[in-house]
Amino acid sequence: MFIDLMRDKSKQMPAIAEPLAVERLRIWHCGYKTLVPVASYANLRALAIATFPDTTLDPLVTLEKLQDLHVLHLPKVSDLEPLTKLTCLESLEFQNSSQLGCFEKANGHCIT
Repeated sequence: MFIDLMRDKSKQMPAIAEPLAVERLRIWHCGYKTLVPVASYANLRALAIATFPDTTLDPLVTLEKLQDLHVLHLPKVSDLEPLTKLTCLESLEFQNSSQLGCFEKANGHCIT
């Protein structure tokens, strides 16, 4: 199942009746105060977020099946260490995330 949350002005993410059925999720420029509820989407394989509201990426660490992560604008995040727990991650893209600086990968390449 694909859930598309676009420009929702609510401060809280809506509850989804069957979160385990969701495999793809887009949260695009919504007014949510936190993305902690994303942790309940245990079968999520693809996640796209525009404007990440949290100060850490911790809300994503339980997404063990996540393969594709695209995040546009992470104004409060400065540490990518929580992503090391996402062992199935195949594709990772950040845009407009100057706070992050350099992310050191295991092979020694720097991604800015």
